[in-house]
Amino acid sequence: MSGTAILIIVGGLMLAILGGISIYSQNYSLNIKDKTVGNGQHGTARWATKSEVVRTYKHIPFTPQAWRNGENLPKEQRRERAV
Repeated sequence: MSGTAILIIVGGLMLAILGGISIYSQNYSLNIKDKTVGNGQHGTARWATKSEVVRTYKHIPFTPQAWRNGENLPKEQRRERAV
């Protein structure tokens, strides 16, 4: 076989593959945005409201200079050292 015949066969094969892909894509959609996925296993993502933050956390004023001197240390979130 000559080089020209091989080139024509390979070109025809590539054209057949591309034609097959185009026919296949007409019949079946790859659009995944139309499908519902998941059942809420991971919850819903949202920011906490101001009232939720106030209910969850206690406000502790940030006074590092006083803390370094051992004054006004926060007691609410203080961890005890392991012995």
